[in-house]
Amino acid sequence: MNRTQADLIARRTIARYRAGVDGKDRETLAAVFADDAVLHRAGGSVEGKEAILGFYSDYFPTVGHARHFIGTTLAEPDGDRIVASSVFSFLHVLDDGVRFGWGDYDHVIVPTGDDDGVIVEKTIRVHATQVVPMAVAARLLPGAGGRG
Repeated sequence: MNRTQADLIARRTIARYRAGVDGKDRETLAAVFADDAVLHRAGGSVEGKEAILGFYSDYFPTVGHARHFIGTTLAEPDGDRIVASSVFSFLHVLDDGVRFGWGDYDHVIVPTGDDDGVIVEKTIRVHATQVVPMAVAARLLPGAGGRG
């Protein structure tokens, strides 16, 4: 696998992850994580696809509308795996406002064919987050006035 192939597979896999999280879609997330995947985040690590899906099932009700914006992904082939890092920003519509934030993702991805892959290890590092009151957020984000 060359860098161009690694880059394509990583971007597609990370984009499917983002679609699953933002769409609150367990089926999409189930397809993007390997059975023995590990998710690392500030609250600790979660091991195994079912445990990761449980983590996201608990997360989904805590936000209304959610959007993650992935940028600057760098992917490198590493044997039969791909090591990829990305920056991200996000917004979550909450009952009392909108949470904005940014951070980094690190991924280890195994290609599965058809220019796709599964995540075997994911690290989420949030570097900054702030909740803006709904009255302010509604002026910044038209349509953000409801949790939908």
